[in-house]
Amino acid sequence: MQGVISNPARCVNFAELSVSEEKCELTEVKQDELGMYAQDQACYQKLMAIGAVTVVQKGEKAFFVYWIPRGFEKLKEKHILVVLHGSRGNAYRHLMNFYETARKHNFGLVSLQWGWPGEEVSIDQSQKQKYVYLYPEATYNAISLAIKYLTKRYGIDIHGCAWQGFSKSSNQSALFAFYDKKTGNNYFRLFVACSGEVRPHEPEMKDLLSGTHGKTPIKGCHFYLWVSQRENGRVAGMQRTKELLESLGGVVEKLVLGPEGHSGFNRNLLYQDEAVQLWLKLSGPGTR
Repeated sequence: MQGVISNPARCVNFAELSVSEEKCELTEVKQDELGMYAQDQACYQKLMAIGAVTVVQKGEKAFFVYWIPRGFEKLKEKHILVVLHGSRGNAYRHLMNFYETARKHNFGLVSLQWGWPGEEVSIDQSQKQKYVYLYPEATYNAISLAIKYLTKRYGIDIHGCAWQGFSKSSNQSALFAFYDKKTGNNYFRLFVACSGEVRPHEPEMKDLLSGTHGKTPIKGCHFYLWVSQRENGRVAGMQRTKELLESLGGVVEKLVLGPEGHSGFNRNLLYQDEAVQLWLKLSGPGTR
């Protein structure tokens, strides 16, 4: 399945959803070649101290960082939460947002760097650095590679994972649910979408809403939604997202309106704990 490419300049070679880990050269390294680690040295050093690992693919800019709790190999159920940063985000910082919750509940973390600085462009006589992002299908494929990588090494519960998207990546929650069902991977028991509404006008969403893939292409997929009360436009957007997901067959377990700002879910462990409890409940025997 090929990704929708409306702007060739943004195309990155991750488009084959069915690509296997064996065909990719994945290597654990100390520092990513993009230099994202240098954006926040304190965060990076802390992650290295707790045992986080950076994995790169030969010939690709996208990479992922993972953390596995101590004693993970002995756990009966080995769960992984995949987290995606927002606009101009950083995979290291975003993983750190969930470290305390992951340590509390003994699950692993995978954070994908799916966007990175591009060339500088002139805007109103000033220089601004443009960001390049993977397309949704390519991002899903990169996540799939990471999950297969950790399954091979740690024997994770491949069908008991959860997905969390923040802001720009949250916009794509419906698409990731669709890709997960379409491929038959069924990795994710819960999709946690925070501070970013699904946008029906995007090309990939237009295709999903066209009926080509049936009336309920994400039937049975579960969602937890979070948005800041301070952002009136986003509140309305997330309410529309709830309705849209349900119209496509999704199950919205909860829509939370928090008093915090845009990054409230990332910083408030109570919200994270609530979502994790739901995820673990959905991962129980006989739930799929």
